[in-house]
Amino acid sequence: MFKTLHSFKPLPSLRLYGFASFVMMALMFMTSMMSMAQAAQDNDLWVFVKNDRINEVSEFLVEKNLDPNTTNGMGVPLLMQAVRDGSWRVFDLVLSQPKIDVNKTNGYVETPIMYLSLVGDLDRVKKLRARGAELNQAGWTALHYAAVKGNTNVVEYLLTEGASPNAPSPNGTTALMMAMSNNHVDVVQKLLAAGANPYLVDANANTAISEGLDRGNTDLVNELKRWMVKHPEQSFKP
Repeated sequence: MFKTLHSFKPLPSLRLYGFASFVMMALMFMTSMMSMAQAAQDNDLWVFVKNDRINEVSEFLVEKNLDPNTTNGMGVPLLMQAVRDGSWRVFDLVLSQPKIDVNKTNGYVETPIMYLSLVGDLDRVKKLRARGAELNQAGWTALHYAAVKGNTNVVEYLLTEGASPNAPSPNGTTALMMAMSNNHVDVVQKLLAAGANPYLVDANANTAISEGLDRGNTDLVNELKRWMVKHPEQSFKP
């Protein structure tokens, strides 16, 4: 009896099942390790971007054939993340890539030229424009972003490039309303000279004048009112 028990061997089908299970587990482990390695590599890329490590980012773009329009986990394109991080060497490198899409948006439908207009980097705004950056897409525009920060030189350049002075945001806000709200006198003057309409009303019934009054910018509001009296041909009601 004991000899019979000790000489028992698993059936071939059971041995095969055990081997198949082992192989499957091994494959799952390898796949998991590869995914972890890829995630670590992706994280390395964004760390390199944040620290303006141009050589390491160049390795991703050239040797690893990384798409220059790749986005991070929050949907921010590489070019825009470089602006957010102030990583200008990386920005210039990414912009120089033949396949770069300068109009690629993030999750908020913002574009790289909007970010640059916000920070006031006129030279790079011009470079993006030369690569085909759009100015009058539906919704928020680069002009809105330049106006809210009072970047007069950028505002002037965008207007000369054809940016619409009356472009409405999704809720109808105009660049003039934003400039009035933030007391940017020079920007208001540039916008008015380009044809901005101070009578426009947003979805909350705000106008350029009411925006200025709400923020206590009385002097600027009075200046706008005087301008409207002197320029009845431009201060038209829609």
